[in-house]
Amino acid sequence: RYDRRGAGATPGVWEETGFTDNRRDASAALRTLAAHPDIHPDAVGVVGHSEGALHAMTLAARHEVAAVVLLAGFAREGESAFRWQAASVFGGLPAPVRLLRRPLGALAERVLARVKRTRTDVARIAGLLPVNAHWMREMLVHDTRDDLAAVPAAVPVLAVTGDKDVQVPPADLDEIRRLVPGGDTEIHRVPDLTHLLRRDTGRPTIRSYRRLLREPVDPELITLVAEWLRVRLREPLRAPSDERRAARP
Repeated sequence: RYDRRGAGATPGVWEETGFTDNRRDASAALRTLAAHPDIHPDAVGVVGHSEGALHAMTLAARHEVAAVVLLAGFAREGESAFRWQAASVFGGLPAPVRLLRRPLGALAERVLARVKRTRTDVARIAGLLPVNAHWMREMLVHDTRDDLAAVPAAVPVLAVTGDKDVQVPPADLDEIRRLVPGGDTEIHRVPDLTHLLRRDTGRPTIRSYRRLLREPVDPELITLVAEWLRVRLREPLRAPSDERRAARP
């Protein structure tokens, strides 16, 4: 894990950072990790969640990792995923708000069209707070299916999405499995798991996010990912630190 631009001690401005900038940062983090003396560079995997899953697909397609875990990733063009998410989130809002579906939908279309026409990193859309237009423009045209089809056959893939995810289509798991050419592709559609990787037995809605964020990430999910990675990224017989100690006089 690492802090994104503008967070913690990482320099930069998050609101001006593009979608491809985030992917380049992830690639740089991987190179830094692989160069560490206690790390075997040929046994480095990546776990990506939400947007991170999209970047994990690209890193795998570019032969930068030995294994990849996709948590809540989609298999479609960004704009299609954005529209699915908007409809899904809207469906979980209170009934009085849902009655405004038509005017709010028209407003959303105008906002989307305005974002596509922008050329600056940050833009104020429809009088709203400034948005990261740079990130939005790049995300909307990004098609994850290209990367999924380019994942090397030797790279194992684990894809997990909760069946109560309102931000990513759970059905895209089947498309991920179909597109990835390798034989070691495992998918899990986890009952009651939300986009936040916490379980919720109630009706899926973003209104539950504040409550769910006070809970830990689902322990069964952590066990699944850890065990899957342990098997695919087996430790070599001798660790790098042992080799260094053996070379000392």
